[in-house]
Amino acid sequence: ASFRSREIGLDTLLEDGGHNQVKLLGAAKLEIEPAEFLRFEAGIPAFPSELRDLSIIEADLGAAISSSKGCYVGQEVVERSTALGRPPRLLRVFEIAGKSLPNPGDNLTALGGGATAGRIVSVCRNPNASRILAFISVKNTPEIVEAVNAAGLEIDGQKALPLVKM
Repeated sequence: ASFRSREIGLDTLLEDGGHNQVKLLGAAKLEIEPAEFLRFEAGIPAFPSELRDLSIIEADLGAAISSSKGCYVGQEVVERSTALGRPPRLLRVFEIAGKSLPNPGDNLTALGGGATAGRIVSVCRNPNASRILAFISVKNTPEIVEAVNAAGLEIDGQKALPLVKM
């Protein structure tokens, strides 16, 4: 599978004009910007864009962890999250209502409450500029998850709603 979708695919780098030969074989060309937006819509985090500061559990990739192997980098963090029953943060995709593009690192608050509930990890605008999606690292507490599911998040007066309930 490609890292941009859950569909079977292949990412290729071709010399100028090389895509014409591949197209003759029935392959479709997809430019980087639309492919990135599709990746965001599918909720697929990529390294280093979204995964650099997050554990694999926070990114909801726990199925990629083998508990039968020996020691590995980050094992203590994974074991602690497993013992607590939940990771401290969750990486989720939100749609941001508004025209201005937030910046990675910007904080968001829960609507109806002033506390910081998460931060922007990465942002993508679809090619026709009608939608903004963002990977957001959200604090994983019952109060914040409930507030996010009920009303969403806010950044600079713009509402951010999760694509999928937390």
